[in-house]
Amino acid sequence: MKSLNYLLLFSLSIILLSCKKGEVPDTNKKYIGNWKNTNNLDESYRIIIRADGTAEYHEKSAATYKDLTGYVFFDGYDFKIGSKNLAGKKFKTNSIPERVTISVTPYKYYLIATFNGIEYINDLQ
Repeated sequence: MKSLNYLLLFSLSIILLSCKKGEVPDTNKKYIGNWKNTNNLDESYRIIIRADGTAEYHEKSAATYKDLTGYVFFDGYDFKIGSKNLAGKKFKTNSIPERVTISVTPYKYYLIATFNGIEYINDLQ
């Protein structure tokens, strides 16, 4: 009976820990925004990361259509959208967000980065 109680307590703690809210660390503030893939600007791949730690991932092609919402969890420069320990989508950062200046007066720029081998642009700055 004692072992069953410990098992239930352990399971409950795992569930509660996996529901932890995400956050965007100060070092990763450049990730905030609406990211669209550069090769195909019809938004076949789109990542939205908000300052409050919520995020969305959208993927659409002829074969697949995927929508995922949840929190963003960072591990260095790599991140995951969904829940911390359960199902979600992992993103490996191949190149961190870099600023590309379009004009100086008025000052306009966009960010470019590569996640999971796909180049993304964030032009909502």
